[in-house]
Amino acid sequence: MSNKIKFLVVASLILTIITSCSEKPKIKNHSEFFAWMDAYIAVEENVTNSIAVTMFFDKVPYAPDEITNISFIGLQDKIIIDEFQVTQNQQATSNYSSYVLTLNYKALDRGIFQTSGITINMKSKEKIQYPIGNWTFDVDAPDAGNVDTWSSPAASSNGSEFAYQYSANNSSGNIKKIYYGNGLYIGTEKGIELSGIINLKDHYSSPVVYIKTKIIYFDTENDYVNYGKGTYCGALNEAEEIILKSRDHNKVVN
Repeated sequence: MSNKIKFLVVASLILTIITSCSEKPKIKNHSEFFAWMDAYIAVEENVTNSIAVTMFFDKVPYAPDEITNISFIGLQDKIIIDEFQVTQNQQATSNYSSYVLTLNYKALDRGIFQTSGITINMKSKEKIQYPIGNWTFDVDAPDAGNVDTWSSPAASSNGSEFAYQYSANNSSGNIKKIYYGNGLYIGTEKGIELSGIINLKDHYSSPVVYIKTKIIYFDTENDYVNYGKGTYCGALNEAEEIILKSRDHNKVVN
């Protein structure tokens, strides 16, 4: 091989290396965002539960089948999402449509765990971190089955209040405490009413607040842990108001 040809080959290789090193990975701008929803979620260990979150967008960011995996930010080995479903709703407003993501999750350990949102992994290998709100998982003992909570509302139009309606499965005890946040509860040693309203506005500022309570039931000798069903406080409010409060707060950092 002549010196001239050798020079051209080496020059071509150098040019290829320089070009590939100078190319920056393309970063997709994401204008979609999730409804701002703070949450207190009391659950028992190793039992599957579900929660729904809503994504708003003015143009479809990707097809649902492009999603390969979803996880809670910082909790990949503590609270795992076993399955998820993505449903495209009818147009939420004149400017926005939405996806509803239903996440089926399971807590692997007892304790208090916190997250700010979810990570969505795509077939393209892109990973997108979406803020949702301040979430606390309170994972404790198995449900003792002393309290029936299914008469409580599943959703409301008021994000500043949590309404509950419980009933005891036997008459030998009463509800001692209802936890509605990390360290937040109502209760007395003598017991509390089986139905009522808890004020949330002093502790939560999001337009939608998800509350899944931990209920301490007591009889003459022992305390027992029970759990409420989840309530989406404020979810029945006008979509425009939720979007307005969520758009900047939950902006994706590209």
